Formats: sequence, C-alpha cells, structure tokens
Amino acid sequence: MKSSEYYTPAEAAEYLKICKATIYKMIKTGTLPAVRAGRQIRIAKSNIDRIFMSDIPKETI
Repeated sequence: MKSSEYYTPAEAAEYLKICKATIYKMIKTGTLPAVRAGRQIRIAKSNIDRIFMSDIPKETI
C-alpha cells in the first residue's frame, strides 16, 4: 500500500512558493481539500499536485 505524504499549510506554501494566506483561502473556499485533526490542518501532496498541475482556470484559485 502506498502511503500519502501530507503537508501543513506552511509546508504547502513553501512547496508552491506562495503565501500561506493563499493556502488558507483555498482551503476555506474548498479549492484545496484538506483534513483537520484537532487544531491541525494537513493537505495531501497528491491534492496539491492535482490542482496545480491540472488545467484548472487559475482565476478560480
């Protein structure tokens, strides 16, 4: 079984070279799926790659 890699919002922002606030905005609007465990938020790397490597119109992000 393949294990997924998960990032914190700060790690995701660093990986994408964008502002952390943008990551939180994307999570809040539902553009970027994330899971919450208590007070912590985790984002699957596969979700990040799927969104940013796809042909989604960038205006929605």
